[in-house]
Formats: sequence, structure tokens, C-alpha cells
Amino acid sequence: MTTKCPKCGEVVTGVSVKEVRGCALGGRVWQCVSLNCSRCETSLGVQIDPLAIKAALVDEIRAKI
Repeated sequence: MTTKCPKCGEVVTGVSVKEVRGCALGGRVWQCVSLNCSRCETSLGVQIDPLAIKAALVDEIRAKI
């Protein structure tokens, strides 16, 4: 099954990744990434940046050693 961009209608063969800031209830801020259509830059989804979470976890562990 192929995925088509909801805006331009082209088959999504790749995405561009953009850094964005996400805010949760309570004011917590997360580093996130937006996955965008490589043709028209429409956002196809947003998620918490797994590399930022990994780096924060490593820093927290190092601080406690």
C-alpha cells in the first residue's frame, strides 16, 4: 500500500524532517520533529524527537554517577 500526501496527492517516497517545539498540558516543553512531505512540505505527523530524549537520558544518568 502506498501513502499519498493529503495536500498534493503525490505518493510519499520520502519525508523531510524539521525540528519543532511541542508543549504539553502543564507547560512542559519537548523537542519534537515534524515529518513533512518532501514535495510540498505539508506536515504528515509530529513526534517527540527520540534522539533528544536519548541525549537527555544520558545526561541525567551521567549527572547521577
